[in-house]
Amino acid sequence: MNYYVTYDELKTQLAERKKHHEERAEFYTQKAVRLDKELKEAIDAGDVEEQMRTKVSNSYTNQGSERDAARASARDHARKSVAFKWKHDHLPAEASFLISMGDAEEFEFVASRF
Repeated sequence: MNYYVTYDELKTQLAERKKHHEERAEFYTQKAVRLDKELKEAIDAGDVEEQMRTKVSNSYTNQGSERDAARASARDHARKSVAFKWKHDHLPAEASFLISMGDAEEFEFVASRF
């Protein structure tokens, strides 16, 4: 099944998703910076427990340490922001679109099934 989307709807969606991913990239970048600072302070203070908290593998995220997970999330959101900007900037002017459910997920109109 396909869904009808107007030019304005798609243009707005792409701009909003670009902004969202820019903001999330900045959030995770700042989190990684904060965790780097906390680790440095813990090392300087000889606080082994704090060093372990910020440095050791986090099995919940499966992305290594909390710092590594924040960096990976920042990269992922930055990549998505660039992709949404490109789609926004290259959208055919004043066209209407028939999109599939897969397209709706890609454009983040709906949550992914995965």
